[in-house]
Amino acid sequence: LINSMTKLFIKLIQSSRLISSQTKNIACIRCFSDSVTYSGGQANFGQGGFYGSGGARVSTAAPIHYPEALARKADIEELSKIINDVDNIETELHSLGPGVTAKSIELKSKLKKTVSNPQVRELLNRLEIKGEPVWGLSSQERDLVRSAKQRYLSSN
Repeated sequence: LINSMTKLFIKLIQSSRLISSQTKNIACIRCFSDSVTYSGGQANFGQGGFYGSGGARVSTAAPIHYPEALARKADIEELSKIINDVDNIETELHSLGPGVTAKSIELKSKLKKTVSNPQVRELLNRLEIKGEPVWGLSSQERDLVRSAKQRYLSSN
């Protein structure tokens, strides 16, 4: 067994010398390649490879899953409905003009009550992680979450 392995090893060394002498000119031409992800050797001769392709950088641990980092459609729809109500109240309030009337006082109270509702805080808690909108939101939905947070904070 040892003798056959030695013979195999010798053949392997001889064949690698033959291959390296044949590819010497090709290697010199390719050493100026602009590829930065390929590491060494010629792939057609079974050596070298792309960075991490051999599995050396594969993680054996299970990926950490954060379900709270994804937005739920129902939360966005509910927040959108609340913000639309707030926009309607603000529009009505601005249409009354700058004077103080019983109607304007009523609308300001309704506006504060709608924006400072604990339900809005719960929605914002589910739609934000570390002060930023969660994943899976469009740019308009991210703007909606930021606007709702700003309104919530300014109402308190």
